[in-house]
Amino acid sequence: MQRFHYKNQEYDGLVIFPFDPNAKDNTMQLNEFAEIIGEGLLTKEKWKPIPTESNRNKIVPNEDGTSIMEIPTLNGLKKLLAIAQPISYLTVKRTCELNFKSQEIFNEESYSGDYYLKEPGIIENLLYRVENSIVFGENRLPTIITKAASLWYTIARYQAFSNGNKRTALLATVDFLQNNFLIFNLGPKTDLEKQLYNVSLKIANDEYSEENVKLFIKDHVIVDFDMLNYLITYVPQFKIIDS
Repeated sequence: MQRFHYKNQEYDGLVIFPFDPNAKDNTMQLNEFAEIIGEGLLTKEKWKPIPTESNRNKIVPNEDGTSIMEIPTLNGLKKLLAIAQPISYLTVKRTCELNFKSQEIFNEESYSGDYYLKEPGIIENLLYRVENSIVFGENRLPTIITKAASLWYTIARYQAFSNGNKRTALLATVDFLQNNFLIFNLGPKTDLEKQLYNVSLKIANDEYSEENVKLFIKDHVIVDFDMLNYLITYVPQFKIIDS
């Protein structure tokens, strides 16, 4: 992680917590994201936050959208700048762009026609449901991972596009997670595209439920520290500390 100065304070790294501005309580989302961060920082053990009032307050943003939290790691205490940011959602336009882009990756589907959205209602309803997941006071999709699983499962299962539905499903999931600072990590020797496509294939063949997809994502995502380091490098308010 890249060390830097911000507002006359020194930090060992940057963390951006996506939160749902429509939800009154983001505790589940914050705890899940913190757990993923801990897994990325540690190599021999996992850091999991104990949800108490004292440490929960450390991730309540200040007026400028930031807060400070200290995360214990194998190398001692890491002082991280935590920034709260609303979850970045997909749009219908972006999802259609990803469907068109799906032509560029391997083609397992026997179809040579145009790529287009044949059932717009499916995608419109899905994206609305993912972004506005609170129904009668209950948040049906309370975390990034549950939202991503719903995207992947629905697009692969219900065939809203004329072609490339399974590929579009995985691309939409990857895009949604990346926009919220998460990436898949399946190991250096894994064919990532093939492995992710196999998940879409299992969904389409009714071998994977939405719960299976959620567990797969949870087991294989890490925080995109490279992207966070990129932000530290190019956001002028952050001043890098040379190592």
